[in-house]
Amino acid sequence: MPGLQHGFLGRLGGVSVGPYVSLNLAYWVGDESAHVDENWRRLRELIGAETPIARCHQVHGTKVRVVTRENISDKPEGDGMVTAEPAILLAVASADCVPI
Repeated sequence: MPGLQHGFLGRLGGVSVGPYVSLNLAYWVGDESAHVDENWRRLRELIGAETPIARCHQVHGTKVRVVTRENISDKPEGDGMVTAEPAILLAVASADCVPI
């Protein structure tokens, strides 16, 4: 699709240490908040600080979230996201599950 961009992040390029080494973006795993804050800052610098990022609280369910500029700051439970609006980043965290 023309204009559609996608990508995957790895663990390189961040400041977290120990078991969270480098680019950890998860506050809920026990990493230092200051490290996670810095990692998010670096990500926003890479993608453009003005680019809104949509996320879900993933629950292994069937809910799909329709993301708009008006609801982008919400983080509801769900396992999928779609948007028809340009320049919104849909972010999915994964560990042992395949993101779609």
